[in-house]
Amino acid sequence: MQPTPEPPAILYAFILVAFPITFVAMWSLVCFILATVSGYRSLLGEFAIDPESVSAMEALPTPYFVMLGLASYRGGTLGLRASREGLCLRVSRFFPFHPPVRVPWSRITAGESSGGGWGSGAFGGSILLDARVRFRATSATLATIEEARARYA
Repeated sequence: MQPTPEPPAILYAFILVAFPITFVAMWSLVCFILATVSGYRSLLGEFAIDPESVSAMEALPTPYFVMLGLASYRGGTLGLRASREGLCLRVSRFFPFHPPVRVPWSRITAGESSGGGWGSGAFGGSILLDARVRFRATSATLATIEEARARYA
């Protein structure tokens, strides 16, 4: 039996370069799908803001778990900020296709309280952002948003 020849060094170099590029491309695709399914991209079209202006807004407590549309944002990846102009949603920078958005207070309406549906145990209720994207969170998070709305709106 003849020994198998050693693969050329260029193959190793190709793998070392191709793996990170493939990983970043797949991660970006997943983030794009997440942003689309959650409704974040539909909000982005109308309510995108300059990322530099976010730091001037009042920081609200970061919820550990929220759902935006059909997508869940866990581990504090979705930060909330408030200003006179509205509620700002800012997703961690590790997630491309999620620049900050600010929804005016006049475009935020109350949703239903937590009924008995699938996954309802983690949520205290919901609000509707621009009458099309459901934001579900705990009662404490929704109360914080309502307090900020009372101060600014």
